[in-house]
Amino acid sequence: RRGCGVSWCPVPDQPPRRSCPLVELDRCPLVDQAQVVVFGLDLHQPDSRRVLRALRDQGGAGPEVIVACPRPVAEHWADTVEGHRLLAAPLTGPSLPAAIGNAVDGH
Repeated sequence: RRGCGVSWCPVPDQPPRRSCPLVELDRCPLVDQAQVVVFGLDLHQPDSRRVLRALRDQGGAGPEVIVACPRPVAEHWADTVEGHRLLAAPLTGPSLPAAIGNAVDGH
């Protein structure tokens, strides 16, 4: 509805197993083109945490990152989630589009 393009990344812990270019090379063509990244990987998985840290390491040069996960998980991995927007799961119908809109608009 907002005219946003959407890209999808095959996660590193799903078969076939692959490395994440953002983690391995410090660059990802999908992230390079994004204004907002919605991160929904399982933070209990080490590879997932590496991806989120790589997103944070981009600093102001990277896109806004929205971490969509249950609040207790975010609290457990607070050091990894720090610096990103948190969207507590389970997501409701309007919550994700609203969070993306706020991130795009800089709120």
